[in-house]
Amino acid sequence: TSRAQAYQLSSQSMAGGKWSSIVSDPQATYDSVISSPEGVGHGIMAHSPYFTNAPPGLYRALLRSKVASNTGDKEAGAMDVFSEYASTRAELHLFPKDFPAANTYQEFSVDFVLRSAGYWGFRVYTQGNQPFTADIVKVFPVALLEDKQLLELYPGSEGAIPADVQPRRDAYPFRGLLVAG
Repeated sequence: TSRAQAYQLSSQSMAGGKWSSIVSDPQATYDSVISSPEGVGHGIMAHSPYFTNAPPGLYRALLRSKVASNTGDKEAGAMDVFSEYASTRAELHLFPKDFPAANTYQEFSVDFVLRSAGYWGFRVYTQGNQPFTADIVKVFPVALLEDKQLLELYPGSEGAIPADVQPRRDAYPFRGLLVAG
């Protein structure tokens, strides 16, 4: 009955390229993971498919990952959640100090809100500063929103922009374009 979903990052549809290789790992959820080596620079390790028709609500994404060393101050990896109507819904930045132990998987979470049925997805990044390994992303709803709740939280999301937030006409020298939703 749960809407929780898990996405194996080492599937052929999500992973690969210059920034990540699919490797076997007996500690992995599904026996394989994606791993980036040191020195490849910043890049996308995995890109999810474009998901659609999620009900509006507050969601949580869990990334299971590990680092080769938990010392140092340079960012190791990251994950972001994006959607059709808002390019970035959430960002999760991981530094070596966030991992209690090296070479041990940890779960890190980030919350995000989906307001419409448009597409959404996630990306996992490496910074290339050290080997960074990502296993799986789990996504589940924390609280689904009813229409009235959604409109109270996001006035104008139904397409009508309240007059008090509309820009003034001919506010010389500026012109603005305000898009509802």
